[in-house]
Parts: sequence; C-alpha cells; structure tokens
Amino acid sequence: MTSPQLPTPYAPGMLLALFQRPALFLSASDPYLKGPDLLPDPEARALNEVYYQTRQPARIRDAVGHVCRFAFTRGIQLIFGGHPAISPLVLHAARRLRATGQDDKLVVVFQSLVFFARIPPETLDLADWTHGTLLWTASRPATGTSTARDASLTWMRQVMVQSPNLVGAVFIGGMDGVEEEAALFRAYNPGPMFAIGSTGSAADVLLDRRDDVTGRSMTKQALRQTLSYPLVMEQIFADLDLLGDAQRR
Repeated sequence: MTSPQLPTPYAPGMLLALFQRPALFLSASDPYLKGPDLLPDPEARALNEVYYQTRQPARIRDAVGHVCRFAFTRGIQLIFGGHPAISPLVLHAARRLRATGQDDKLVVVFQSLVFFARIPPETLDLADWTHGTLLWTASRPATGTSTARDASLTWMRQVMVQSPNLVGAVFIGGMDGVEEEAALFRAYNPGPMFAIGSTGSAADVLLDRRDDVTGRSMTKQALRQTLSYPLVMEQIFADLDLLGDAQRR
C-alpha cells in the first residue's frame, strides 16, 4: 500500500466530481495532553486537561464505528480532518462495508500541508485508501495572535466545512479543534449538528456551551446518557432524513 503523494493544495471549488453524494461532516479525535509549546496559555491548558480527563476512548471508537456503518451502507460520504486515531478506522470501515469492486470515494480526509513533513509515512500506510482520498490544504503564515500551525488548521477547517452537499455534522470526543469545527460548521452550514456527549471531552463540552448541537429532535440528556450507539445513530440519521434501507446512490 502506498502513501498519498503531495499534490497541489486543495481549495474550494476544486475536484467537484468528488462531492457528488450526500455527505456528513464528522468531527472526532481521541484527546491527548498538549504541552506548553502547543498551549502556552494556562487557561487553554486547563481546558485541555478537562478534555483528557473526561475522554472515553472505547466509546469514541464505538460511536465512530456506528457512524461509519450507518453512513456507508446508505452511500453517505464522510468528510473530516485527518486524525491518526480516527482516519484508519474510518477508511477500513469504508472498505469493509462497501461491496467489492466499488471504487467511489466515501471518505474524504482533509489535512493541512503544515503537517506534511511531520506525518510519518507509517501513519499514512495504516490507512486503506480504496474508498477514500486525502486532500491537502495550503499552510498559512503566523499572525499576531496565531502560530502558523493554528492559522493553517483554521484554514483547513474553513475549507473542509464548505465541502459540497454537507447535510449535517456529528461531534465525537475531541479537543479544542472539535469546538472550533462546530463554530465554523455553523458559520457556513444551516444543517443539524449532533454532539455525542457520552463520548466525553469536547463533545460533552459542546452540550454545555451550545444550544444547536442536538439536531431537531434529540435532547442533551439523550446525547449524554445513551450508550447504545446504534440507537443514537438511528435517531440522528432519521433527523437528517437519511434513514431508510441501504442505498447505492
């Protein structure tokens, strides 16, 4: 299996043929502790500690797995930012849940070129790209208030949430990036958002901080307490009008 090669950075409007089916934005990660080099602000480090201490790794994996099952068996595309704990899981699920021989790209992974030299080839080799593709967004220079890393990540997220045909967003686990992606998704999309608070970390924080992350019919209590993720996904996909028999769109 070969790693993706460095292409021309992706920008909105490019590769429109890739986005021809209904798509769901997935914002997910397994939190880790960031050092002062990444988070010089003490308040930001304190919040990072909250993300880490409330993380639920097994629930994060379970929820992501069921998002994949509900999406891919219905021909729904998943769009998300590359995370080493999430990307291989989603890409392998796409291959497992789709019929042999189908080569459509059900997974679109975004990553910033600011990380190109920092991602070990072994990390990319873990992923099965049969039903997925990796899009690189341009790096951005540091500003007065943001490092080049932070500015580049924000740009990647702005590009990502403007992908065509997004019908909604699901937030699982995560850290400050998940919170930023929720704000950016809402800035560019009117679709329903769902924070699965039972997975802990940023997803649970979102339920405290926002009133627009329960979709049209779910409650914060249900998103925090329901541990049957097939049941949660059934409600989410019904809310998104994506429930029904498996489809080949």
